[in-house]
Amino acid sequence: MALSSASNSRLRVSDEEAQAEAKEFAKAQFAQYGMPSAPEEMIANFAKQILENKEQGQKIYEKLYELKVVEYVKSKIKVSTKSVTSEEFAKLAQKA
Repeated sequence: MALSSASNSRLRVSDEEAQAEAKEFAKAQFAQYGMPSAPEEMIANFAKQILENKEQGQKIYEKLYELKVVEYVKSKIKVSTKSVTSEEFAKLAQKA
């Protein structure tokens, strides 16, 4: 499936999206360690550190990109239900 430039731009992850995701991740980390209502400044600083870490930042961007790709593909495909016998299913599975 080829992507048009308009589709490609919808699949880009913005810095704002990454920051929001990093903040959600930071909140979850604080909550896990007994700080469910950490101060916003603390969360923002931790989110910044997450994104500055090359490996963790890349994971955030990849997660968001993957979600966008899945949503894009879902919007372009049509799923239909079809009843088949077990023999028909076996034949279809062999073709794939």
